[in-house]
Amino acid sequence: MKMHQDMILRGMLDGQARFWVADTRNLVEQAHRTHNTMTVATAALGRILTMASIMGLMLKSERDRVSVTIKGSGPLGSLIVVGRPDGSVKGFVDHPQVHLPSNKGKLDVGGGVGLPGFLTVSKDLGLREPYVGRIPLVSGEIAEDFVHYFLASEQTPSLVALGVLVDTDASVRAAGGVLLQPMPGCSEEMLSALELRSPLLGMLSTLYDEGRDARQLLDDLFDGIDISVLEETTPRFQCDCSRERLEGVFIAMGREDIEHLMEKNEPVEAVCHFCGSSYTFSVENMGRLLEEVSK
Repeated sequence: MKMHQDMILRGMLDGQARFWVADTRNLVEQAHRTHNTMTVATAALGRILTMASIMGLMLKSERDRVSVTIKGSGPLGSLIVVGRPDGSVKGFVDHPQVHLPSNKGKLDVGGGVGLPGFLTVSKDLGLREPYVGRIPLVSGEIAEDFVHYFLASEQTPSLVALGVLVDTDASVRAAGGVLLQPMPGCSEEMLSALELRSPLLGMLSTLYDEGRDARQLLDDLFDGIDISVLEETTPRFQCDCSRERLEGVFIAMGREDIEHLMEKNEPVEAVCHFCGSSYTFSVENMGRLLEEVSK
């Protein structure tokens, strides 16, 4: 059996619209295994991870980051994802073990996220302050919320499809996403052609589950339109935490907070929310960090 390969394709349609087509099954399955998510949490987190991976590819510098937070009033709580320019992402959901009954035969992602709520996108572009866009959630189903975000915060009309198909054993059968954005001057004919593809976009995870890869899906979706693939990327679920990074977090907390952590004169354990890795800092380690802050 052919090993599955995740892929994001970026390109142009007849020179009039740009596209990103993502197959992220392995990425979402890794997130599911890392956080032991149940079905609704897997689908919700998987959709955001896919979009954050695409948005990460839009960044210019390798040091840039895009953070996506969806905080609704539903039982999942907050979902936080960080994307990087190489397509790698990390993320977590507050309550991964939430179970909800299906809604019209589908996973109730909207009910898990819950309205009212907000979608916040923060882009760290190496400037003094990050760019932050924040919009009210319109459905909690995530794809529709991103359509609203791109239009309201970035003034970019977009078509967005995000899908995660979860198997009976809670593993990920298929996952992916499509982002379409017409360029300035895009013809009415092209806009109409893209709109006609909307029903197929709604079947995204099913199309992947039938055995298509990203290139085959691209050909099926835009048959009859001139397709130019400009870049191919392999997205990954990958955390970039480290002892050094956590030491920087402690130092940024300041003297008073470090002293509070040292009150019991015991080692301090820090656990990464994004990947579950645990780091232990001895009393001596914490003392050295305190000295750094005091300099």
